[in-house]
Amino acid sequence: MAMINIRRDVDDVFYRYKMHPIQSKIEGKGNGIKTVVPNILEVAHDLARPPIYITKFFGFELGAQAKVVGDGPTQRHIVNGAHDKDKLQDLLDVFINKFVLCGECRNPETTLVIKGQHVLRECKACGKRTEIDKGHKLSSFIIKSPPSGAGAGGAGPANGKKGGKKSRKGKHNKDNADEDQVNGAEGGASPAGSEAGDDEESITKITSEVAELPESETKLGDDEWGVDTSAAAVQARQKALEETMAKVSLAAGDDDDDEDDGFANGGENPYDQLGTWIQDEHKEAGQVPNDVEIYKKAKELGIETRSKTLTVLVQCVFTENIAQEIPQRAALFHKVMRIRSTRFANASQLINENPKAEKNLLGGLERFIGLTHPDLIPQVPKILLAFYNGDVLSEEALLKWGSKKASGRFVDKDISRKVRRAAAPFLTWLEEAEEE
Repeated sequence: MAMINIRRDVDDVFYRYKMHPIQSKIEGKGNGIKTVVPNILEVAHDLARPPIYITKFFGFELGAQAKVVGDGPTQRHIVNGAHDKDKLQDLLDVFINKFVLCGECRNPETTLVIKGQHVLRECKACGKRTEIDKGHKLSSFIIKSPPSGAGAGGAGPANGKKGGKKSRKGKHNKDNADEDQVNGAEGGASPAGSEAGDDEESITKITSEVAELPESETKLGDDEWGVDTSAAAVQARQKALEETMAKVSLAAGDDDDDEDDGFANGGENPYDQLGTWIQDEHKEAGQVPNDVEIYKKAKELGIETRSKTLTVLVQCVFTENIAQEIPQRAALFHKVMRIRSTRFANASQLINENPKAEKNLLGGLERFIGLTHPDLIPQVPKILLAFYNGDVLSEEALLKWGSKKASGRFVDKDISRKVRRAAAPFLTWLEEAEEE
């Protein structure tokens, strides 16, 4: 089904923000007639809002009971009464205007922030926070049922003593899972199970302790990371990024061997082909391809287990919301790195057969933050924590990276130095935390 502009008042065919058009399926007869929205999970994903918010909004606007039946991907979102897709699409436009679009620049790249009894839209494009109509019934529902991470404050107070065991990542082996069954396609989450045990408890401790760390101890000067978040500045950075990506290879860094990777001199190497394909698919479909599609493309290019592939993936599959997106993409990185998450498995060791993988991943992260998203510099500790919690980056690799001098292999040394300096609070905690 063809995607439509999130803002339907924008006629530009190259408008980058797309969504699935709403669907409706009328079931039952008489007093039992109801409308099911079969693709609400896709629509909610496109708008970066919990699907229950859209369902409840329909119910409030139509004066009808709205409910969710079932759980997970099989859940059904139901609104009583007969409502065709055109009516629901018009109502969705109202929802987007009230609860998605920035009140300042009208950009849909917003997240919800709750401050007391107020719900705010925080715009990633212009940096403004605009309040949502608190008189609407959905505002009260959002305050009672906030989306994950929407609270104003961080984690609650944690025990001042640094404790809890840290997962050890060392022994090498192979994950033979079929590449077509890569777990955690886009929009999915890492599986949880009863075998989490003490390891899951320790991860909770780690998260709460690191949440107390300052986001960055980097001293910002006028010539460093003071970021202009005005709409003009954001557009200028995006244009500069596109020009840079057109000229610079996405795959700077080390590979598994010293060969030329089999591509002709002067031709586009397979790593840049992968990066270009991901970016083109993102522009065309309005979203980054899912994990399985990306892995299949990498395999088609013969680089599905190469270290440089990690450098490209970090730069192409994430947005400015990288800290929240890492858990959803962890399975893809596990597959390329040939590792298996230990948190929900019987194995007691992390399995990794690609010794240069973590080095290249960290190099790609330096490029992603330093060249593309310098405004994320204060969030470096949280980003590293997300990779660490997802068993993507090991303690050893992180400490080794943090202890070495800035390298000019992936980015300019000054940029590398600033990223590593911003990581200092997390690395210090990681080094000093007690182990069982």
